[in-house]
Amino acid sequence: QRILADYPEETRDGNAFIVAPWSRESVDAASYKVLKSVLPAEKGISASQSRPVKTPDAMAFALLEKTGKDVRLLDATTQAKLVAKVMQEHVDHVNGSDYRECPICFKLKQYLDLGERTGDDTHERFKKVFLAPAFITKLRETFARFSELGIDINENMEDYVALLPPMEGIRKERARLSWEIVQGLRREYADKVKTEYPNFYDNSYMLIESRKLIETISKDDLPRFIVVDDCQDLNLATFYLLEELHSKGIP
Repeated sequence: QRILADYPEETRDGNAFIVAPWSRESVDAASYKVLKSVLPAEKGISASQSRPVKTPDAMAFALLEKTGKDVRLLDATTQAKLVAKVMQEHVDHVNGSDYRECPICFKLKQYLDLGERTGDDTHERFKKVFLAPAFITKLRETFARFSELGIDINENMEDYVALLPPMEGIRKERARLSWEIVQGLRREYADKVKTEYPNFYDNSYMLIESRKLIETISKDDLPRFIVVDDCQDLNLATFYLLEELHSKGIP
C-alpha cells in the first residue's frame, strides 16, 4: 500500500497494482482497503473501476485486453461442455470403424487395457469411463494444472515424461500414457474453444496466452510496475509471465 500510495494516478488508471495468488473474495477485500488508503477523496483523485489488487488471472486478462482483442472469460460450465464434446467424439470413433486410425483413441484403449479388465466391449468401456461426469471434471482440472505449470498446448510431452520419478512396469506406462493423452486431448479442447468461442479463454490458459502476446502490446500500455505479494505461492505460469514482463523493463 505504501508503494502504491506514492503513485495514485497510476493506481487509479490500473498502471500500477498488486498481484497476489489469493481467492477472488480476498482480492476484492484487499482492493477496497487499498483504494481507501491510496485514493482518499481529499487527494481529488477518484477511483476508477480498476482493481489495485489482482489475481494472476485478472492480470493476464488485463494484458490480453491491451492487445485489442475483445477478450471474454470462458466459464467453468462451458469448459466442461467442450471437454465432454471432445470425449464424445472419441467414444463415437470407437463405435465406428476408424478408431484405430485415431492416435488418441488408440492410447485411450491402451490405458484402459492396463487397468482392470471387464466384460464390456471397447465402446461400452469408453462410454462408461470417459463420459462419466467425474472424469470430465477431472480432465478439465488437469488441463488447468498443465496450463498453471506453463506447459503450452503444442509442447511435446516427451521432455516432461523424462522428469517423472523412477517407476517400473505398468505404473510407468500408465504415467507416460496419461501425460500424452492429456496433452493430445488438451489440443483438441483448445481447437474447440477457438472454433466455437473465438476470443474466449479459460482462466488458466490466459496466463500462457498473455505471455506470448506481450510483444504485441505497446510499451505505453504495459503496467508501470507490479507489486507481487505471496510470491512463494505463485504457479509457474504466473512466474513466467512476470518474468517476461520484467524482461520488457517492467519492475
